[in-house]
Order: sequence, then C-alpha cells, then structure tokens
Amino acid sequence: MKAIIFTLALTLGMTAQATSKLNCGFTEPFFSLEIDLAKALITRTEYDWDDKDPNSDYITTTVAENIKVEVDNSDPFLPKYALKTQDGEVFANILMNMAGSDGMSDIIYPFDIRYSDYWGGCTSDLISSFDPNRQ
Repeated sequence: MKAIIFTLALTLGMTAQATSKLNCGFTEPFFSLEIDLAKALITRTEYDWDDKDPNSDYITTTVAENIKVEVDNSDPFLPKYALKTQDGEVFANILMNMAGSDGMSDIIYPFDIRYSDYWGGCTSDLISSFDPNRQ
C-alpha cells in the first residue's frame, strides 16, 4: 500500500507541474539535456570537440523552444510523457519508471528518456538519482 501511495504522490507531482526542470544524461555520445518546463525550453550540452568556444570545454545549444508536455495516463502505475515541439512533433518521450539508466553507470534514475536514437536517464528538481554502490 505504501508503494502505491508513493507512486501516486510522484505522479500527481509531475502532472501538477510541480517539477520545473529535468536533467538528462546520455552516453555514446556523451551529452546532456536540460528540460526547463517553466520556460518551455530544451538545451543540449556536450563537449566542444571543434573548439567553437575557446573559453569553455563545453558548448550549450538550444534544441527546442515552446515545448508542450502531453501526459499519457493510460497506466496509472507507469506515467509517460511526450515532449512536443510547437508544430506537434514528438521531440522526446519520458517514462517515469524509477529505473532509468544513462547506459553506462550503475546510477538509477527516476526517468528514462528516448531522444532521437538515444536513451538516457533523467533526474528532476524534485526526484534525484540513486547510486546503489553508495550507502
């Protein structure tokens, strides 16, 4: 019963837009996405292989603006979200399964994300990741 209440509390927190930011990590290639729901903006940060910015080892670019979140409540125990661009195309799909992965580490993320051909793990400003190797 406690697990059901915990899941419902997390789901209600997301659908009520209590979460304002998601930070998602990907491997092969290594990059991250910051999804700012309050600003409806997604930025991508990656290593600056081409030395475009001589003052930094990383570059950050805006990859989507005016995003909208579409909630799929077909399974109350497995919340799903589609991030859509202003023209209605799906930019990324997010699954709140409490078993997300960045594809390389042992860290467990609250969210899995599918962006283009890449899978990653996300945390939010309300729910952090968990490293099972640290006590």
